Amino acid sequence: MAVASRLQWLAANDGMPRGLWPIEWLAVSYSGITSLYLGVLWPQMDHPLGMLADRAYILAATLLVWGIYTLWPCRWMTFVRITAQMSLLCYWYPDTYEFNSTLPNLDHFFARCDAFLFGC
Repeated sequence: MAVASRLQWLAANDGMPRGLWPIEWLAVSYSGITSLYLGVLWPQMDHPLGMLADRAYILAATLLVWGIYTLWPCRWMTFVRITAQMSLLCYWYPDTYEFNSTLPNLDHFFARCDAFLFGC
């Protein structure tokens, strides 16, 4: 009986807004901005076509999960939507490194700022 009531709780309407949530807007915006940046740095990047395709997949997956949520708004889909965006962190971190590797090394500048601000 307890399992059935928990499944009913998961399938119940969660009352969340139907549009894209801020975490999804953030992912879509970051994808768009870095796609433009990718276009500028195309010759300097290791695998720009793959990175651009990944952004298209992320956009498609975000819209797919959002579309499913609009058809079946429940707590389980809320969990899936948030988990999908959080799982992208393991993609965004090395992706950020790819972009930063094209920029000059400014560690000495930030180390001085850190020492000035915090007295280290």
